[in-house]
Amino acid sequence: MNNGFLIAEIFTRYYPTQLSMHSFDNSDNAARKNNNWFLLEKFFKKNQLEFKPEEYKEIKNGNFEQLVNFMIKIYKFLTKRM
Repeated sequence: MNNGFLIAEIFTRYYPTQLSMHSFDNSDNAARKNNNWFLLEKFFKKNQLEFKPEEYKEIKNGNFEQLVNFMIKIYKFLTKRM
């Protein structure tokens, strides 16, 4: 999940016209992983979503705890549930 692919897939369910899964790559290649997160960051900024780079920066490096926290925030944001 640290490559951002699954996170992009989640957001395409809620914003189908805003993200294209064809732009994302499901690999562990560092350049492609960085590109996935770059595209997600552009998407977050463009849609004024409350996700900051500090919140997901460490996910790329394999920080599992940060990933869990980020996924919880995504869930709360998208479902409006706790």
